[in-house]
Amino acid sequence: MKIMFMKIDTLKINEIIYFIFSFIFFVIISTYIVLYFDINRHWTHNLDQEFTLTYNALLFNNGITQEYLDHTGYFTILFLSIFIKLSQIFQFIDIYNLRSALENENIDSSFQNIILITRIYSGFSVAIWCISVNLIFYYISKSKLFSFFLTLIIFSFPGTIFHISQLRTELFASFFMILSFVMMVNFLDAKNENHYIKKISIFFIFIFCAILNKSQVFLFIFGLILLSLYFYNSLKKIDFKFIDTNFLERLNYKKQLIILYFIISIYVLFKLSIYNGYYSSFFFLILNLGILNIIFYYLAKKSNLDPIKFIFNINIILVISFIILKMILFMHPSTTEKAFISTIINIMGITVYSEVNSLGDEQGIIMLINFTFLKLKEVFLYYFKDINIFSILIVTILIVSIIFKRKIGNKLFFFNLTCILVPIAFTFISSFRAINIYYHIFWDFIFLLPFCIFFKKLKFKINFILTISILALILFLNFKNSSMTNIHGNSKEKLCEDLEKNENSYLLYWHKKIPKEKFIIFCNYQ
Repeated sequence: MKIMFMKIDTLKINEIIYFIFSFIFFVIISTYIVLYFDINRHWTHNLDQEFTLTYNALLFNNGITQEYLDHTGYFTILFLSIFIKLSQIFQFIDIYNLRSALENENIDSSFQNIILITRIYSGFSVAIWCISVNLIFYYISKSKLFSFFLTLIIFSFPGTIFHISQLRTELFASFFMILSFVMMVNFLDAKNENHYIKKISIFFIFIFCAILNKSQVFLFIFGLILLSLYFYNSLKKIDFKFIDTNFLERLNYKKQLIILYFIISIYVLFKLSIYNGYYSSFFFLILNLGILNIIFYYLAKKSNLDPIKFIFNINIILVISFIILKMILFMHPSTTEKAFISTIINIMGITVYSEVNSLGDEQGIIMLINFTFLKLKEVFLYYFKDINIFSILIVTILIVSIIFKRKIGNKLFFFNLTCILVPIAFTFISSFRAINIYYHIFWDFIFLLPFCIFFKKLKFKINFILTISILALILFLNFKNSSMTNIHGNSKEKLCEDLEKNENSYLLYWHKKIPKEKFIIFCNYQ
């Protein structure tokens, strides 16, 4: 396994050129798909999340604090605000912030112009995401052509296409999640001792970035770590000399670890109390931190390191990474502490959107168990009730892995099985809210990782036939069963009706800096 991943910090010039050209290719085809979905459709067509994220990007360009704190989509909004500003600099648009948008008496034209830029940005963002996926495939397979084909396959998936059709927060959350996976693999493959601390630091930063963009990612972390463990080689010693003060030297690392846990606990409880968060979040965070430490404790013992000292240093890196990320992001005037609280700290806040809440206050353990089994059944039927992209992939992976088990070895055989189980587990977790096609951006790429293994271990002809066949089947099924329906049109009439009847309408609730009078003028004009 140790030969599977190339060193992340040793990209050659030809590899950089390859990724640049790959990016350009996916920008071109993403732009075509954006145009296909009618780039000029009305700005009211998708208020949640397309217009809401655009509105917050305009707030960013005004230096106004972010209002959308549900997910929070922080980086989606930040990068969009930069994209809008660059578009204004190059004179593609005149509007770049909320003030300039509201200066027009009729906001309809202002928002229509700015939403067009947002849709271009959606296609551009998917191209960026494709490069992160391409990076994984390339580092495992070490083949530019093969990794490009796999990226083309994942690009054609309905979940990817959906994110070209409209802007959502999941895409950049997935982008950072994938990069964190790459960094963790490189950290665990310790034959490369260069930048060892930097790798685990960047892993934590990327994870924090992913969660900050979409809190749901928190629930996927250990699935990624499980996959990365298959690439474990050994761990190297981590030693922070600057932490060894006279005070700490009088304590053993076990006591230092307890003190650190105490500080983290006090910080989390304090933030939860200040912002009225769910106190169950505290126990969930401590539980996950404990599981993470158990994993590193086990790996440290396998590497003949002092496990307590090692996990102490890991926790120090985690804390420092969090502090550094906050310091960097708070350089922007629109960054708010609430974004960190609602995602990273108050993680159990996401349960308000769960279908479990529909069971009522007297749900009981029996009802909850029944509900869980119903969700398991729903996920099973989702993947296997008919012939679809995923059932084809799963069956193909199983058959090829079983036939060539001796060739690929037991470790990689079980890795391939894990690449089936982890996405299904992610789907099950997400099903407690809903099984939506746009959530697939988090896990669809995992289904293709076994094909990188096949490429490394099997003959070229077999790989070529497998890849081309799967690509053809997926493209055929996507065009036959397109999920991109109802993409044309607008919601102007429904919007205006809701505005008239509901004092707390979606437009007013999520876009507080736009005067109601502007919406009324817009509706009267229509």
